[in-house]
Amino acid sequence: MSCIPDKNDTTESDPASDDVLRKYEPINSLLDQLEGNFDDYPDYKNNPDAKFTKAFKVGVLPEYAGKGLGTRLRHATTDLAKSKGFQFSVASASAPGSQRLYQKLKYEELAEIKYSDFVFKGSRPFAGITACPSIKLYIKKL
Repeated sequence: MSCIPDKNDTTESDPASDDVLRKYEPINSLLDQLEGNFDDYPDYKNNPDAKFTKAFKVGVLPEYAGKGLGTRLRHATTDLAKSKGFQFSVASASAPGSQRLYQKLKYEELAEIKYSDFVFKGSRPFAGITACPSIKLYIKKL
Protein backbone atom coordinates (compact mmCIF):
# COMPACT_ATOMS: atom_id res chain seq x y z
CA MET A 1 0.00 0.00 0.00
CA SER A 2 1.39 3.38 -1.00
CA CYS A 3 1.24 6.58 1.01
CA ILE A 4 1.45 8.57 -2.20
CA PRO A 5 -2.00 9.51 -3.51
CA ASP A 6 -2.94 7.95 -6.82
CA LYS A 7 -3.84 10.69 -9.30
CA ASN A 8 -6.61 8.43 -10.61
CA ASP A 9 -8.15 7.95 -7.17
CA THR A 10 -11.54 9.62 -7.14
CA THR A 11 -12.51 8.84 -3.54
CA GLU A 12 -13.54 11.84 -1.50
CA SER A 13 -11.48 12.92 1.47
CA ASP A 14 -12.85 12.63 4.98
CA PRO A 15 -14.14 16.06 6.12
CA ALA A 16 -13.17 15.33 9.74
CA SER A 17 -9.59 14.55 8.67
CA ASP A 18 -9.50 17.71 6.58
CA ASP A 19 -10.58 19.76 9.63
CA VAL A 20 -7.79 18.25 11.73
CA LEU A 21 -5.22 18.96 9.03
CA ARG A 22 -6.40 22.58 8.78
CA LYS A 23 -6.04 23.01 12.55
CA TYR A 24 -2.41 21.88 12.34
CA GLU A 25 -1.51 24.14 9.41
CA PRO A 26 -0.18 26.99 11.57
CA ILE A 27 2.12 24.77 13.64
CA ASN A 28 3.32 22.89 10.55
CA SER A 29 4.06 26.22 8.86
CA LEU A 30 5.95 27.42 11.94
CA LEU A 31 8.03 24.22 12.05
CA ASP A 32 8.72 24.38 8.29
CA GLN A 33 9.94 27.97 8.63
CA LEU A 34 12.09 27.14 11.67
CA GLU A 35 13.57 23.94 10.26
CA GLY A 36 14.32 25.60 6.93
CA ASN A 37 17.26 27.21 8.72
CA PHE A 38 18.97 23.83 8.87
CA ASP A 39 19.37 23.86 5.08
CA ASP A 40 21.70 26.86 5.43
CA TYR A 41 23.79 25.33 8.22
CA PRO A 42 27.30 25.36 6.68
CA ASP A 43 28.30 21.81 7.66
CA TYR A 44 25.06 20.47 6.17
CA LYS A 45 25.05 22.79 3.17
CA ASN A 46 28.52 21.53 2.24
CA ASN A 47 27.34 17.92 2.62
CA PRO A 48 23.62 17.78 1.70
CA ASP A 49 23.71 13.96 1.64
CA ALA A 50 24.55 13.85 5.34
CA LYS A 51 22.11 11.88 7.47
CA PHE A 52 20.41 13.58 10.40
CA THR A 53 17.85 12.79 13.06
CA LYS A 54 15.06 15.18 13.90
CA ALA A 55 13.36 15.46 17.27
CA PHE A 56 10.33 17.47 18.25
CA LYS A 57 7.76 17.31 21.01
CA VAL A 58 10.21 15.67 23.40
CA GLY A 59 9.01 16.02 26.95
CA VAL A 60 8.03 14.27 30.13
CA LEU A 61 5.03 14.57 32.38
CA PRO A 62 5.44 17.18 35.15
CA GLU A 63 5.65 14.54 37.87
CA TYR A 64 8.72 13.06 36.12
CA ALA A 65 10.47 16.37 35.41
CA GLY A 66 13.96 16.76 36.81
CA LYS A 67 14.64 13.03 37.02
CA GLY A 68 16.90 12.86 33.96
CA LEU A 69 14.48 11.02 31.69
CA GLY A 70 14.74 13.56 28.87
CA THR A 71 18.50 13.53 29.12
CA ARG A 72 18.67 9.73 29.01
CA LEU A 73 16.22 9.61 26.10
CA ARG A 74 18.23 12.11 24.05
CA HIS A 75 21.53 10.34 24.88
CA ALA A 76 20.07 7.01 23.80
CA THR A 77 18.69 8.35 20.52
CA THR A 78 21.83 10.28 19.61
CA ASP A 79 24.07 7.33 20.53
CA LEU A 80 21.98 5.06 18.30
CA ALA A 81 21.99 7.61 15.46
CA LYS A 82 25.76 8.00 15.70
CA SER A 83 26.24 4.24 15.61
CA LYS A 84 24.13 4.14 12.42
CA GLY A 85 26.27 6.77 10.69
CA PHE A 86 24.17 9.87 11.24
CA GLN A 87 26.12 13.13 11.27
CA PHE A 88 23.66 15.52 12.95
CA SER A 89 20.87 15.64 15.49
CA VAL A 90 18.35 18.44 14.91
CA ALA A 91 15.71 19.37 17.47
CA SER A 92 12.82 21.84 17.65
CA ALA A 93 12.16 22.98 21.22
CA SER A 94 8.99 24.88 22.03
CA ALA A 95 8.99 24.83 25.83
CA PRO A 96 11.38 26.15 28.48
CA GLY A 97 12.17 22.64 29.74
CA SER A 98 13.11 21.26 26.33
CA GLN A 99 15.15 24.38 25.53
CA ARG A 100 17.09 23.94 28.80
CA LEU A 101 17.60 20.26 27.95
CA TYR A 102 19.21 20.99 24.58
CA GLN A 103 21.37 23.75 26.06
CA LYS A 104 22.52 21.36 28.81
CA LEU A 105 23.34 18.71 26.19
CA LYS A 106 25.54 21.23 24.33
CA TYR A 107 23.33 21.58 21.27
CA GLU A 108 23.99 24.72 19.26
CA GLU A 109 21.05 27.10 18.91
CA LEU A 110 20.62 27.53 15.17
CA ALA A 111 17.42 29.59 14.88
CA GLU A 112 14.61 31.12 16.88
CA ILE A 113 11.13 32.35 15.99
CA LYS A 114 9.29 34.47 18.52
CA TYR A 115 5.67 33.36 18.78
CA SER A 116 4.53 36.99 18.77
CA ASP A 117 6.31 37.60 15.44
CA PHE A 118 5.10 34.54 13.53
CA VAL A 119 2.46 35.34 10.90
CA PHE A 120 0.28 32.71 9.24
CA LYS A 121 -2.23 33.76 6.61
CA GLY A 122 -2.30 37.31 7.93
CA SER A 123 -2.74 36.46 11.60
CA ARG A 124 -0.53 35.73 14.58
CA PRO A 125 -1.92 32.41 15.86
CA PHE A 126 0.62 31.97 18.66
CA ALA A 127 0.84 35.56 19.91
CA GLY A 128 -1.04 34.60 23.09
CA ILE A 129 1.58 32.08 24.21
CA THR A 130 3.23 33.49 27.31
CA ALA A 131 4.87 30.49 29.00
CA CYS A 132 7.71 30.57 26.49
CA PRO A 133 8.42 33.46 24.12
CA SER A 134 9.76 31.43 21.21
CA ILE A 135 10.45 28.13 19.53
CA LYS A 136 14.11 27.30 18.89
CA LEU A 137 15.99 25.02 16.52
CA TYR A 138 19.01 23.24 17.94
CA ILE A 139 21.68 21.17 16.22
CA LYS A 140 24.46 18.90 17.39
CA LYS A 141 27.20 17.27 15.37
CA LEU A 142 27.38 13.58 16.20
